[in-house]
Amino acid sequence: MLDRGVAHRKVLGFGQVFGALILVVGLASCGGSNQYSGTEIEFSQGTFAETLIEAQITTQFAEIYSSVLPSLTADQVGGKTLFAPTNDALDKYLVDTSETLEGVISKPQLALSLVLGHLLGQELSATSVLNMNGESLAMLSGATFTIDTSTGATQLGNETGLKSALIAIDLVSTDGVVHIVDAVLQP
Repeated sequence: MLDRGVAHRKVLGFGQVFGALILVVGLASCGGSNQYSGTEIEFSQGTFAETLIEAQITTQFAEIYSSVLPSLTADQVGGKTLFAPTNDALDKYLVDTSETLEGVISKPQLALSLVLGHLLGQELSATSVLNMNGESLAMLSGATFTIDTSTGATQLGNETGLKSALIAIDLVSTDGVVHIVDAVLQP
């Protein structure tokens, strides 16, 4: 289990300062909830799990990701895009599904399905996603989401109309890139 209380502070290089700046700008400009606007985070460019912990608003998804990491294949790790839901989004999902975080982690198939439903098989920057309005992304779970930028926000929607907006973008990790979303992606 990951320690939520550990703070990681390191001297930042140019790329890390730029990544933190992108997060702050992304939080304010991606069109989703602005409750996180102004959050400043220093990144060490670690793994997906480390990046999620450092982002502070995705620590619960970091626990789920870490729980399934040993079961991921080589094709499912590295060079990917992770659309990570905020803690608030995951809390809503847990209430809606009558689950707990510990319950999801104790069910490896459920945890794996949740992670693969947020993991894209290639790296896509937020600029690339923004330029793909109307196109579909197929996650490693097989679920497909359509990109919608027509409202000014960058959103991923499923076929039933549920949408999740990008609220923080381009968090660079050794495993690829992380975009933080305001809802759990559900097929």
